[in-house]
Amino acid sequence: SMSSRIAVMEKGKIVQEATPRELYLAPANAFVAEFLGNSNLIDGTIKERDGDNGCLVEASFGYLRINAPVGVFSGAKVAITIRPEHVRIHRDSAAMQKSFAARVESVSFLGEQSECQVLVNETALRCRVASATSVVPGDEVWLEIPMEACTLIADETGVPVNG
Repeated sequence: SMSSRIAVMEKGKIVQEATPRELYLAPANAFVAEFLGNSNLIDGTIKERDGDNGCLVEASFGYLRINAPVGVFSGAKVAITIRPEHVRIHRDSAAMQKSFAARVESVSFLGEQSECQVLVNETALRCRVASATSVVPGDEVWLEIPMEACTLIADETGVPVNG
Protein backbone atom coordinates (compact mmCIF):
# COMPACT_ATOMS: atom_id res chain seq x y z
CA SER A 1 0.00 0.00 0.00
CA MET A 2 1.06 3.59 -0.56
CA SER A 3 1.83 6.00 2.24
CA SER A 4 -0.39 8.99 2.86
CA ARG A 5 2.57 10.99 4.20
CA ILE A 6 5.96 11.72 2.66
CA ALA A 7 9.21 12.78 4.29
CA VAL A 8 11.51 14.97 2.20
CA MET A 9 15.18 14.79 3.12
CA GLU A 10 17.93 17.27 2.39
CA LYS A 11 21.55 16.43 3.18
CA GLY A 12 20.45 13.41 5.22
CA LYS A 13 17.94 15.28 7.41
CA ILE A 14 14.17 15.32 7.20
CA VAL A 15 13.15 18.89 6.36
CA GLN A 16 9.41 18.29 6.02
CA GLU A 17 6.95 15.47 6.58
CA ALA A 18 3.40 15.94 5.34
CA THR A 19 0.79 14.76 2.87
CA PRO A 20 1.70 15.17 -0.81
CA ARG A 21 -0.78 18.05 -1.11
CA GLU A 22 0.65 19.85 1.93
CA LEU A 23 4.20 19.41 0.63
CA TYR A 24 3.25 20.89 -2.73
CA LEU A 25 1.10 23.79 -1.49
CA ALA A 26 3.03 24.69 1.69
CA PRO A 27 6.70 23.74 1.27
CA ALA A 28 8.90 24.18 4.34
CA ASN A 29 11.82 25.62 2.40
CA ALA A 30 13.11 26.38 -1.08
CA PHE A 31 14.49 22.85 -1.47
CA VAL A 32 11.06 21.27 -0.90
CA ALA A 33 9.39 23.85 -3.16
CA GLU A 34 11.72 22.96 -6.06
CA PHE A 35 11.85 19.24 -5.26
CA LEU A 36 8.11 18.92 -5.91
CA GLY A 37 7.69 20.78 -9.18
CA ASN A 38 8.51 24.32 -10.20
CA SER A 39 8.00 27.28 -7.92
CA ASN A 40 8.65 30.99 -8.07
CA LEU A 41 10.87 31.86 -5.10
CA ILE A 42 10.85 35.54 -4.26
CA ASP A 43 12.73 37.31 -1.47
CA GLY A 44 10.73 39.71 0.63
CA THR A 45 10.54 41.70 3.84
CA ILE A 46 7.54 41.88 6.16
CA LYS A 47 6.49 45.53 6.22
CA GLU A 48 3.52 45.35 8.56
CA ARG A 49 1.11 42.98 10.26
CA ASP A 50 -2.54 43.15 9.23
CA GLY A 51 -4.70 41.75 12.03
CA ASP A 52 -4.21 38.19 13.23
CA ASN A 53 -3.51 36.35 9.97
CA GLY A 54 -2.20 38.78 7.39
CA CYS A 55 0.85 40.82 6.57
CA LEU A 56 2.14 43.16 3.91
CA VAL A 57 5.31 41.88 2.23
CA GLU A 58 7.61 44.03 0.14
CA ALA A 59 8.84 41.89 -2.75
CA SER A 60 11.21 42.88 -5.55
CA PHE A 61 8.29 43.74 -7.84
CA GLY A 62 5.88 45.36 -5.39
CA TYR A 63 3.78 44.69 -2.32
CA LEU A 64 1.82 41.49 -1.64
CA ARG A 65 -0.77 40.95 1.05
CA ILE A 66 -0.24 37.40 2.35
CA ASN A 67 -1.57 35.17 5.12
CA ALA A 68 0.90 34.73 7.97
CA PRO A 69 0.44 33.49 11.53
CA VAL A 70 1.36 35.17 14.79
CA GLY A 71 5.11 35.10 15.22
CA VAL A 72 6.01 36.80 11.95
CA PHE A 73 7.14 40.32 12.74
CA SER A 74 7.73 43.50 10.78
CA GLY A 75 11.22 43.58 9.33
CA ALA A 76 11.54 39.78 9.03
CA LYS A 77 13.27 38.52 5.90
CA VAL A 78 11.19 35.85 4.18
CA ALA A 79 10.94 33.94 0.93
CA ILE A 80 7.63 33.73 -0.88
CA THR A 81 6.81 30.63 -2.91
CA ILE A 82 4.20 30.86 -5.64
CA ARG A 83 3.48 27.95 -7.98
CA PRO A 84 3.40 28.89 -11.71
CA GLU A 85 -0.17 27.65 -12.14
CA HIS A 86 -1.36 30.10 -9.46
CA VAL A 87 -0.02 33.22 -11.20
CA ARG A 88 -2.85 34.47 -13.42
CA ILE A 89 -2.29 36.45 -16.61
CA HIS A 90 -4.82 39.07 -17.73
CA ARG A 91 -4.92 41.45 -20.68
CA ASP A 92 -6.03 44.39 -18.48
CA SER A 93 -6.10 45.24 -14.79
CA ALA A 94 -9.78 46.28 -14.59
CA ALA A 95 -11.02 43.03 -13.00
CA MET A 96 -8.42 42.94 -10.20
CA GLN A 97 -7.92 44.87 -7.00
CA LYS A 98 -4.16 44.29 -6.99
CA SER A 99 -2.21 43.53 -10.15
CA PHE A 100 1.29 43.94 -11.52
CA ALA A 101 2.23 45.10 -15.01
CA ALA A 102 4.45 42.54 -16.75
CA ARG A 103 5.94 41.68 -20.13
CA VAL A 104 5.93 38.15 -21.57
CA GLU A 105 9.54 37.09 -22.25
CA SER A 106 9.00 33.54 -23.50
CA VAL A 107 6.26 30.95 -24.03
CA SER A 108 6.81 27.17 -23.98
CA PHE A 109 4.04 24.93 -25.27
CA LEU A 110 3.52 21.97 -22.89
CA GLY A 111 0.42 20.39 -24.38
CA GLU A 112 -2.68 21.34 -22.44
CA GLN A 113 -0.80 24.29 -20.91
CA SER A 114 1.87 26.77 -21.90
CA GLU A 115 4.48 28.00 -19.45
CA CYS A 116 5.29 31.69 -19.74
CA GLN A 117 8.32 33.50 -18.41
CA VAL A 118 7.23 37.04 -17.55
CA LEU A 119 9.19 40.02 -16.33
CA VAL A 120 7.59 42.20 -13.66
CA ASN A 121 9.72 45.13 -12.44
CA GLU A 122 12.91 43.25 -13.49
CA THR A 123 11.83 40.08 -11.62
CA ALA A 124 11.31 36.94 -13.71
CA LEU A 125 8.29 34.81 -12.81
CA ARG A 126 6.95 31.60 -14.32
CA CYS A 127 3.24 31.21 -14.91
CA ARG A 128 1.02 28.71 -16.70
CA VAL A 129 -1.90 29.41 -18.99
CA ALA A 130 -4.24 27.20 -20.98
CA SER A 131 -2.65 26.46 -24.37
CA ALA A 132 -5.65 28.05 -26.08
CA THR A 133 -4.68 31.39 -24.50
CA SER A 134 -2.99 33.58 -27.08
CA VAL A 135 0.17 34.92 -25.45
CA VAL A 136 3.41 35.68 -27.30
CA PRO A 137 6.77 37.14 -26.28
CA GLY A 138 6.58 40.93 -26.06
CA ASP A 139 2.94 41.01 -24.90
CA GLU A 140 2.20 43.49 -22.13
CA VAL A 141 0.02 41.76 -19.53
CA TRP A 142 -1.18 42.09 -15.94
CA LEU A 143 -0.42 39.50 -13.28
CA GLU A 144 -2.76 38.53 -10.48
CA ILE A 145 -1.20 36.70 -7.54
CA PRO A 146 -3.90 35.44 -5.15
CA MET A 147 -3.08 35.85 -1.46
CA GLU A 148 -4.00 32.24 -0.73
CA ALA A 149 -1.55 30.98 -3.40
CA CYS A 150 1.49 32.40 -1.58
CA THR A 151 3.46 30.57 1.10
CA LEU A 152 5.92 32.42 3.33
CA ILE A 153 9.14 30.74 4.36
CA ALA A 154 11.13 32.28 7.21
CA ASP A 155 14.54 33.09 5.81
CA GLU A 156 16.59 32.16 8.86
CA THR A 157 14.80 28.97 9.91
CA GLY A 158 13.36 27.54 6.71
CA VAL A 159 10.11 26.94 8.58
CA PRO A 160 6.91 27.67 6.65
CA VAL A 161 5.01 30.56 8.14
CA ASN A 162 1.76 30.39 6.21
CA GLY A 163 -1.49 30.33 8.18
